[in-house]
Amino acid sequence: MFQGKQKNQFNAYGLKKPGDRFIRLILIIVITLLPIMAYFQYTWLGQLSEAETVRTRSNLKISADRFSEDFDGKLTMIYETFQIEAGLNGVKSLPTYLFSRYQEFNNSSNTDSLIEEIYFLTLTGGKETMLFRLDLSNGSGLKSDWPPWLTFIQKALLSGGHDIVMQLMQFTQTPWLEEKQIIITSDAPPLLFDTPKMQDFHLVMIVLNYAFLQKRLLPALVEKHFGGFEDLEFDLAIVHKGDPEKLFYQSDPSGVPKDFSNADVRTDLGRWRMRGIFIATAVTNKAQINVQEFTQSVDNAEISLKVIKQDSIEKKEFSRYSISKIPRWELLVRHHSGSLEAAIAATHLRNLLISYGILALLGISIFMVYILSVRAKRLANQQMEFVAGVSHELRTPLSIIRSAGENLADGVGHSRQYGRLIRDEGRRLTELVEQVLTFAGIQNGRQPLIRQKCNINTMILEILGHFDEEFKTAGASVKSDLGENLPEIQCDLNGMSMVIKNIISNALKYTRHIAIIHLTTKFNPHDKVISIGISDNGMGIGSDEIDHIFEPFFRSRAAVDAQIRGTGLGLSLARKIVELHEGTISVSSKPAEGCSFEIILPVRESDA
Repeated sequence: MFQGKQKNQFNAYGLKKPGDRFIRLILIIVITLLPIMAYFQYTWLGQLSEAETVRTRSNLKISADRFSEDFDGKLTMIYETFQIEAGLNGVKSLPTYLFSRYQEFNNSSNTDSLIEEIYFLTLTGGKETMLFRLDLSNGSGLKSDWPPWLTFIQKALLSGGHDIVMQLMQFTQTPWLEEKQIIITSDAPPLLFDTPKMQDFHLVMIVLNYAFLQKRLLPALVEKHFGGFEDLEFDLAIVHKGDPEKLFYQSDPSGVPKDFSNADVRTDLGRWRMRGIFIATAVTNKAQINVQEFTQSVDNAEISLKVIKQDSIEKKEFSRYSISKIPRWELLVRHHSGSLEAAIAATHLRNLLISYGILALLGISIFMVYILSVRAKRLANQQMEFVAGVSHELRTPLSIIRSAGENLADGVGHSRQYGRLIRDEGRRLTELVEQVLTFAGIQNGRQPLIRQKCNINTMILEILGHFDEEFKTAGASVKSDLGENLPEIQCDLNGMSMVIKNIISNALKYTRHIAIIHLTTKFNPHDKVISIGISDNGMGIGSDEIDHIFEPFFRSRAAVDAQIRGTGLGLSLARKIVELHEGTISVSSKPAEGCSFEIILPVRESDA
């Protein structure tokens, strides 16, 4: 049953006409290709997203490594600049040397505000002398008390003996980014190869400007190395590797701690980046140095001996070595959304929805073009049928009028009888022309309503009188059940008369036997509307066509097959006129059981 109904609906839209086969074939091909395109779109976008994730992570890792190298490079520059040369004469020559290095550093870099203070001391025979602070304005050495953030060095000095060297050697391995940011240099020998005598050495502590690091240096490095990620925004943090809760820097200016447990990229930070160095190995308990690569993991420290500088003192080769410890700090980078995968997945989903939307829009557009083309063809056919119907409607009365005129001219028949015939057919022609002109005017919006007070019952009685001759000729039975005390309304009398006349005329035309027409009127005071009912016992309308009877030029298949004359404009014109009165018109029907029309017209307070 459903298939039959669907087939009838397709037929009503002209979808089964032979001329549409090629268009239907194209539509089927496009509808078949759309899901295939959607599948490939999903696959390709997934592959692109995976490649984008790999590419972005790789670029992010490169940027993080360059950030780390750049940051460590600036600290290494300080470390190398303030390396102490052998042969300095303690407190007397060390301040002058450090001040010259300080000036050299400021002149050679754009980070002249990076160094905040410089402390130094000299140990003679492994014993502390005095802590001095360098006056950065004139280069003089000023005696100083131990600041609380340097007490860890003071405690190491109190241990005495060879332990001093070993502990101080630990301090020089990496920059200190704890409570204070300190770079420590020393000319102490980092390894004592069975040396029986403790040597004199110096210790220099360069204190960095924390505000300069946080507000200028690190933000500038972030912009330099991560400013190219325009579409993806990232958070950066520098945390302690052993204690991630210990935060040194965070790029988010709000200061709210972020969760970096699932960072997209991690890289070590806070190590010396020496240039032009050699890797060397120390053989245990011997003073022999073999220049070859050697690393060994000891207490979470990667030990490697690196030749930093070679001097010639008294024609003897002297080499200084350092131990590179695994950095205690690392740079973490993560996307604002929580992870790079989540950001790429969101972008993938957005692109997928956009592409699917475009494909859906394309499919809908093609389908709509097809439907519109079919409807345009159907409308063209209906217009041709309308022209043929109007031609037939004009030809019949014109033929009658012409025959009556020729008989009158030949003196055949009674003049009064032919006069009535010519009058009736002329009236029929006038109504047909007025109906076509009214439809054209309403379609173009140039048919204004001429409102006047109307009594619906009076109007219906006049219309029934107009059809009196036709009722008698057809043998029709007409019953009117008109309600009492109907209020008058403002309406276009000619327009509403045309509506009721069209429905009654259809009842006469589409009834195969004796027509039975029933008219009713009723006023609903609660809803303030007047209802007009017109029913008949005609051939009725099928369920597949009932939704189309108010469309312009539409004629049912039964009417066409029975060759019942008509233009297909009557009911379409009726609905437009009723809607102009802000009313509604509806129909219920079953084949061979007739039709029931109901017109609802509002009653305005201004109508009273």
